[in-house]
Amino acid sequence: MYTEEIQNLLAKKSRPLVFPRQFRKNIGRELQVKLPDGTEFSGNILDANDQIVTITREEIRKEGKKKFGKRLKLNYLIIRLKKLKLL
Repeated sequence: MYTEEIQNLLAKKSRPLVFPRQFRKNIGRELQVKLPDGTEFSGNILDANDQIVTITREEIRKEGKKKFGKRLKLNYLIIRLKKLKLL
């Protein structure tokens, strides 16, 4: 029975987030985002209010192969795909 529950959890696909309250509930979790220009990336949800979600996105620069966290403030209306990344 336990293995069936685990398999069911792994089989679940993340549904898109629609409402601001869903973003607030998932602060700290990783989010997969697609913008209208076709850009896709993932980042952690830092903050969310009724109009804007703030996401941090790691960028690796080739100069020193360092990771840099870039904060993006996105309006909910411009984000096409908003799914949580499941482990």
